[in-house]
Amino acid sequence: MRRTQKFAKLVLIIWALSSFSVVYAAQLQNLTLRSILDEASAMAQPPIGVYRFDVMMDLAVVKAKLGNRQEAVAIFHRGIKKILTLYPLEDRGSTKGSMSIAHLLYIAIREKQAGLVEESRQLVLQALQAAREIVDPYTRYYTYEDIAVAQLKLGDREGAQRTLDVLFVNMLPLKGEKPFESSYRKMKSVLRIAETYLELQNIKQAREEVTNAFHMYEKLPTENIDKVFNALFFWESLAVMAGRVGDSAAAQRTLGQIYEILDVRAQVAKIETTLRVAQALIEGKQQEAAAKVVEKGYELARAWKKGAPNSFEAENYSFVWRQLGLTKALLGDVEGALEADTHLPQDGTRIGKAYYQKVAYVAAEKFDEAFRIVKTEDQIDYYRLLVIVEGQAKQQRVEAAMEAFDLLKDHVSKVLNKFEVDFMKRRPPDYLQALRAVAVAQGRWGKVAQAVAWARSQETSGEKAHALLGVAEGLLEKSHLH
Repeated sequence: MRRTQKFAKLVLIIWALSSFSVVYAAQLQNLTLRSILDEASAMAQPPIGVYRFDVMMDLAVVKAKLGNRQEAVAIFHRGIKKILTLYPLEDRGSTKGSMSIAHLLYIAIREKQAGLVEESRQLVLQALQAAREIVDPYTRYYTYEDIAVAQLKLGDREGAQRTLDVLFVNMLPLKGEKPFESSYRKMKSVLRIAETYLELQNIKQAREEVTNAFHMYEKLPTENIDKVFNALFFWESLAVMAGRVGDSAAAQRTLGQIYEILDVRAQVAKIETTLRVAQALIEGKQQEAAAKVVEKGYELARAWKKGAPNSFEAENYSFVWRQLGLTKALLGDVEGALEADTHLPQDGTRIGKAYYQKVAYVAAEKFDEAFRIVKTEDQIDYYRLLVIVEGQAKQQRVEAAMEAFDLLKDHVSKVLNKFEVDFMKRRPPDYLQALRAVAVAQGRWGKVAQAVAWARSQETSGEKAHALLGVAEGLLEKSHLH
């Protein structure tokens, strides 16, 4: 009996200690997050008075997820005040009014991400009220379109539909527009809505909107359209969006209609449109259909006779074959890409097998293999290196992401150091996005002390703020506090 009681006490003590350790670890993690956020906040607002809008909005979101709702609200209010000072809503006769609305919509989306649902809703209502007062009809139209897109991103489909009803029923046609011109404008707006659904990964709804756009276009008059609008542009827009949402049949059917619009003299335009549709099909994960479309591009290119050396037509000829090769590589067909390479002049303009392999590896998300090639190149492939950095980070390969980012950082620093004026030395947004991805990965899967030290080692206060916020986001994911 006594032995049983002792055992029970021991179990109770062990349970109490383990519970204490879990609570202590959570408190320690919370303290770590708070200290990182405080440091990021200080970096985002240095003594010289610079206000880094994007960093402060990120900071508000992370603080809210950590439970600091009041602090998050205060940061958002300060951001709103800054925007309305720079771009007063009262400037309804200029672009400043529409710019303030665009920024308010951005803040509303960030507030929703922070869980501040009512604050987000009120900001959208403020944007709608201000939009009604915009004087210029074209600016007012596109501002309403921006609001509808924001409402979709906020999950308010009913509100977005009401805004679109106002947009299409009360605003079209715009002053001086003919009926068919306003119909084209409406179709473009529908395609933008489709693109928004695609961004939200709602493929089904995106496809429905693309289908609506097709129906609208089919009802439009076609006589003398090119005198006012470029019919080819609209057909291509439809074909590309159909490809992006995975409707390969509609994409290929529309491409055939484009061929009918273009005569034999517009061979370059035919091939370029063909390749854009093929790349859209690749994005829509329709590889088989994309391969067929690329073959059609090859057929058109082979039938096209090259112009005289050094002529504009000869330059187009080389451009077309380079694009054919790269599109083949995106499909993983390196041998097909090399066949396209043989059509380029032997004067150093050929791309070569290694480059095509790199493109194929990046498309297949084989980032280690792609990075091995990048490291051997004389000139850095900036945009593919960006993809490699972010891809490695998402695949939880922290050390590999850091190594690729170091190469990217070295390249960017060398380029920016060539400029003599300070405002030209700013890091580009996609570079900061890659920095953030690596920081998040370190916070999520790396060691906290090492991650914070790495963030502090960045060159500018803005970069340090971005990196520290990324580490905090990673820690939040790790602790499941969000």
